[in-house]
Amino acid sequence: MNNANNVLSILKAFDLLELLSRYENGLSLTDLSNNLKWNKATTHRIANTLLARGYITQNEETLKYKMSFKILSLGSKLLNETKFNEIAAPFLKNLLSEINETIHLVFLDGLGVAYIDKLEPKDMPYRMNTYIGKRNPLYSTAVGKIMLAYNYMDNLDEIWAGFDLKSYTPNTIVSIDKMRDELKNILKNGYAYDNEEQELEIICIAAPVFNNLGTVNYAVSVSIPKNRFNKEKEEKVLKYLLKTTSEISQNLGYSPK
Repeated sequence: MNNANNVLSILKAFDLLELLSRYENGLSLTDLSNNLKWNKATTHRIANTLLARGYITQNEETLKYKMSFKILSLGSKLLNETKFNEIAAPFLKNLLSEINETIHLVFLDGLGVAYIDKLEPKDMPYRMNTYIGKRNPLYSTAVGKIMLAYNYMDNLDEIWAGFDLKSYTPNTIVSIDKMRDELKNILKNGYAYDNEEQELEIICIAAPVFNNLGTVNYAVSVSIPKNRFNKEKEEKVLKYLLKTTSEISQNLGYSPK
């Protein structure tokens, strides 16, 4: 199928979804075909594709198609992330003013983390290879290690087998035994390091954000060029990073035991 046909199929899929959204009780294949002015073969193909992906359902008795809740779940996820960004934003701005280093906000996305916010100092001479929407694997970043420690420690073997392991730098951890020891320290200390494991010359420190259930789906990291990283900088970043993630967690309703 060429690109033009691909685009046309996508547009038709949206047309069908928008039509079904107006009919609470659903529509038959004939009704869909008549309303959309498509032949039945095309209508059946588009409907079955959406059915297979779970975006619509079909009543076994009436054979009518209806919208499923999958669309709603996608919208809810976006709303939740937008709301979370709004909650976190003032705390991240305060953190930036205190440490004057690059800050990332991420959420857990399968076997990776997705970047949903990035704050940089105006006078930063070095720009990291990150952007909002970028995705990195869990094993190669400080924020990813946070997710592994707080979500997957008990089934690390299973999760590790799902990684397409790749050394981004000579420091990337690709040994499960070494990672297990790393995660134990993270759970003990409450924060994680990326020692030039994703990008050379960059040290990252990350901490978890807890929701009202004590679950960690988000994390905040601070990235520091290696030539500016020293004991004084490390202590200052840790102090304000942990204060920031604690404040965000409290605003999400988290109450430490």
